[in-house]
Amino acid sequence: MSVLRKLHAAGHGPTPRTGFEARASLRRLLAFAFAAMSIAWPAHGEDAGLQLLSVAHEPNLLDPDADESAAVSFETTEEAEVSLEIYDDLDRLVARIGDASVRKAGRHTLAWDGLDLKGRRVPPEAYRYVLLAKSARTGETSIYPAAPPGDRTRTVWLQATWSPDTGTIDYQLDRPSRVRVRVGLENDGPLLKTVVNWAVRDGGPQSDPWDGMDQSGEIDLSDHAALAVSVRAFPLPSNTILVGPPAAAPQYLDDVAPADSTEDPSKSGTHRMFDYANQHPKRRRDFPIELVVSGSKRDSDSKGWHPRSSADQQVTISIADEDLAQLIDEGFEAVYFVDGRRSFEAEVAFFPIVWDLSTENLTDGEHLLSVNLRGFDGHFGIASRVIRIESSPSDSE
Repeated sequence: MSVLRKLHAAGHGPTPRTGFEARASLRRLLAFAFAAMSIAWPAHGEDAGLQLLSVAHEPNLLDPDADESAAVSFETTEEAEVSLEIYDDLDRLVARIGDASVRKAGRHTLAWDGLDLKGRRVPPEAYRYVLLAKSARTGETSIYPAAPPGDRTRTVWLQATWSPDTGTIDYQLDRPSRVRVRVGLENDGPLLKTVVNWAVRDGGPQSDPWDGMDQSGEIDLSDHAALAVSVRAFPLPSNTILVGPPAAAPQYLDDVAPADSTEDPSKSGTHRMFDYANQHPKRRRDFPIELVVSGSKRDSDSKGWHPRSSADQQVTISIADEDLAQLIDEGFEAVYFVDGRRSFEAEVAFFPIVWDLSTENLTDGEHLLSVNLRGFDGHFGIASRVIRIESSPSDSE
């Protein structure tokens, strides 16, 4: 008896198939395949109706400053009126190209010049196109793509390197994607900067510029021995046109009417923990916060904050109302770091957030205080302060 059959006899593993069983299974598979083909394909002479075929576009990345246009080509199987609609990432109609003229069956092209319905240049972002064709014979409508893509691909981690000589974070994309680039410290240290905040990038080699500074502009991390770079991305649908130049964060036109299908970002809806590809675009972001240290004053050379004594100092987090509402909705915790090491962590559900920083074990001199507000859907509030401990302050009260 083979090892596989012994395992099966003992209740482990799948049932092994003999040659006869395998051939019978293959015959059943072929029967199902032919049945499916007979259902999927119309009979000889049957009218398949209007179809949009071989849809493609070029270029992939549109540069409006160079007076470029994106050409969307397609094939119709019969005479039809065809229009091209352009939508932004919020599912809002941005542009419409085409008229009521009837096009013969065959290959056609419609071009978008990167302008919106009011003739304004759209901001750098990703724009999805939809083709709508109305048959001149039957009046039926055909749409490309035939259905929304549904949940997009999950995000993936990418290998990335920091190049101090060029001041860039370098990585590779297999295809056009939406990208987030973060920097922080190794060994479970703080997140210190979001360099790219879910902005779009074309496929190929990428070099995102970074000045080496943290989110609050307090310290230069470019030569830090424990610097860690994190890049995550998810691919964009194939019917996506990118408009350049590359930006650090998504940008949207302010006065475009929302589509009926657009979810109100103020409503919590279904939370998708770390499922960035399927989160609402306006919730998918990191955001800045500010730290205020009590009993302190700003140094004249702007290096940091000076606690007036070595007693405990109150650290208060300040955050914009819009960001606060999102954090409360998704749930969050505050994590405090001193000199890159975790000092305190607490789940919180109210503001203001105040933490008593114990200076008892801190030596005189400058120290880096960092705070991460970690939303449970994967969004971070980020801030740092350089503080100076003086056992015998020279400043008078």
